Amino acid sequence: MKAILLLTLTTFFIPNLSSAVIRGKETNVGDVSTLKLRTSVAFRDRRTGKILLYDSICSSVVVGTSPLTLLTAAHCVDEAYINPETSLPDTRIDLPEELAANNLHLRKAIWLGQRKKNISRDLAILIFEGGEHLPLSPIPIAPSKALNSERSSVVKICGFGRAYDEENSASPYCADRDRVKTDDLFNFDAFFPEKYKESEHLIYIMSTGRFNKKNKGSGAVRLGVQVTKENIIAINRLNKQGDYSIDIPISKVGDSGGPWFIQGERQPLQVAAIQSIVEKFDSRGQWNWDWMKSKPKDQSTRSFLDDRPYASYGVRLDTPEALELFVHARNEGADL
Repeated sequence: MKAILLLTLTTFFIPNLSSAVIRGKETNVGDVSTLKLRTSVAFRDRRTGKILLYDSICSSVVVGTSPLTLLTAAHCVDEAYINPETSLPDTRIDLPEELAANNLHLRKAIWLGQRKKNISRDLAILIFEGGEHLPLSPIPIAPSKALNSERSSVVKICGFGRAYDEENSASPYCADRDRVKTDDLFNFDAFFPEKYKESEHLIYIMSTGRFNKKNKGSGAVRLGVQVTKENIIAINRLNKQGDYSIDIPISKVGDSGGPWFIQGERQPLQVAAIQSIVEKFDSRGQWNWDWMKSKPKDQSTRSFLDDRPYASYGVRLDTPEALELFVHARNEGADL
């Protein structure tokens, strides 16, 4: 059975921005219905010319159980190795031992394509067979009204990413975070305040220049992807005093596709957004901060700096593109 590809799929790869929420709290899978995805990705070895496979880790959320229906990020599956027997992405659910299921397999994968043009398209629906018995409750998708209400000012982010000094976990990590105000989404000071202009002059000038250069009218470009105030919500890494802090939880590699929850009126949780991209400080810069100098000897500079993001973006689920995806997914048998 073939993956359903709506419109034209642009060959574009967001680097695997997904490892659980850094500094988050380990949470029972059943409490947040958040599952780990493992996808085979093909690449050509430059030395030998051979095609090799590696596993990419992402996160997802259960939005239906009959059949098992997961919501994740499109970039978690649209560059996957295609299984020649099924003509589907080679994507599996990496279940904790107590939930292991031998007959669980992907039946359909549905996404919109062209996500470089619009971050709203960085969403995918996965339909699995054999998961009806899993003791997981579907999480309802938040309506547009809820996303614009006061109760959506705090989001619970969940995923299977991890910091360079954290171990892999069979359970997701979650954290409650304040959203960046909509009017501040394209204001760099909301992510890295101007007070650092003197003490961290180089990193401030480099980062703010790149950030503001990519603001375009009512929209912006983040990591090559078009975003607007209507299709994203964001979190920063500032504490209550407005200081950048590495102790503040934020998304990282492995969290891609993970849910951003808000408190529901009748349900404990509703899915408001899906983790898409993360921006971090430029690793080519030179900094004075002690935490920039404290890289352990057994960690690469790249993995260490990957723990230094300043902005994380979730794709809203009330956009026309998201609603289009949900309609097509229902027509293909998704439980939405």
